[in-house]
Amino acid sequence: MTNVMESESELIKQKRKNLRSVYVFLVKLLLLAVILTVTFGVVFGLTVIPNDDMKPRLSAGDIVLFYRHEQKLQNGDAVIYQQDGKSYAARVIGVAGDSIEITQNGALLVNGSQIVESSIYYQTYPFDSRVDYPLHLHNGEYFLMGDFRTGAKD
Repeated sequence: MTNVMESESELIKQKRKNLRSVYVFLVKLLLLAVILTVTFGVVFGLTVIPNDDMKPRLSAGDIVLFYRHEQKLQNGDAVIYQQDGKSYAARVIGVAGDSIEITQNGALLVNGSQIVESSIYYQTYPFDSRVDYPLHLHNGEYFLMGDFRTGAKD
């Protein structure tokens, strides 16, 4: 009878140990889920590129990891921005204080100097006739363009 009681006692101890292991696993899993949610919901972001505006570097369907808290953007930075509830990718061409001009012969001028972009394989022509060039950027304004200049709708 004591052997039966001892084996039942050992069985109960083993079940408690197993339950404790499951509990520890679930706590660690919950902690991991919280860390991932904060990391990818607050600090970093993931988005799918919806179009070929940044071709050939980024194509439609590419998944991009980006940092959400960049404070000071510079010319040449690639950015993810939202417009009308959709995410887009573009490159910073001008920042506050810059003067931007796109000529009819396909030249991109920033502050009067022609920009030579070695990674852009397309001419830069004015897309929207409603923009009067030169365009002067004020505080908090940025001029963005896709790398696929002839196909992007900036």
